[in-house]
Amino acid sequence: MSERILILHASVGAGHTRAAKAVAEALKLESPGTEAVVVDVMDLARPSFRKAYSSGYLKLVEKAPALFGLLFDLADGEARPKSAGDRLRRAIQRWGAGDLLSLVEDGRWDAIVNTHFLAPELIAALRHRGRVSVPQLTVVTDYDAHRIWAQEPTERYCVGSATAAASLRARGVPARAIALTGIPVMPAFSMPVDRDAARREFGLSGAYPVVVQASGGHGVGPVEETYRSLLASSIPSEIVVVCGRNAAARERLAGIVPRTATACASSASPSACAS
Repeated sequence: MSERILILHASVGAGHTRAAKAVAEALKLESPGTEAVVVDVMDLARPSFRKAYSSGYLKLVEKAPALFGLLFDLADGEARPKSAGDRLRRAIQRWGAGDLLSLVEDGRWDAIVNTHFLAPELIAALRHRGRVSVPQLTVVTDYDAHRIWAQEPTERYCVGSATAAASLRARGVPARAIALTGIPVMPAFSMPVDRDAARREFGLSGAYPVVVQASGGHGVGPVEETYRSLLASSIPSEIVVVCGRNAAARERLAGIVPRTATACASSASPSACAS
């Protein structure tokens, strides 16, 4: 009988989703008999919770990054499970999770892998109450570990940096439960590519260093301002800007004519390059 692994992510930014799919693809290659089921917890959540959680996050990051940073830092303080704020947050998450708890509790899973921090806390609470006993592994998809990633019991944490490992240890996670693995990427990225062909595909000459400006799967943040700063550099370069799904940002960048370098603004559609 093959093992069944539930892989939970949240479509709040593309990184969590891509990491979940990368884990599933790796399991297919390394353990063909294992059944990996990838589920977006937002698909199971109550509609109002899903809208506030995903859309609210993206709007806050894009429109008020300073406020987001302040809230992020405040939430990274010492955990106080009995504080009014933490109790309210957990109650809202339990209510908003919708059918996620039923999926976890149905007993079909040999293990659960998380690539977002929402599910681990809910699963840990179910285990504390004796409602499930399934082991869970959490893949920290940030290069540092905010305190909300540390949810016990969790059998294993996979982290992308020594900084994230240190942050988890500071939260009381045993060192033996932490593995420095890097952040999962699709197996295709381990395959060799023809560099000259790749350069030609993106309109790059190969005569200068290539600078890649990434802004996440949704293309949020000061994309245009960062791009203009790179163009102002005195170091000759070719710039590739990854705009994710933000077609509007791609159009704005494509309208900027660089003076000394080639620029490619990349989104879900083919690259637009200006010399």
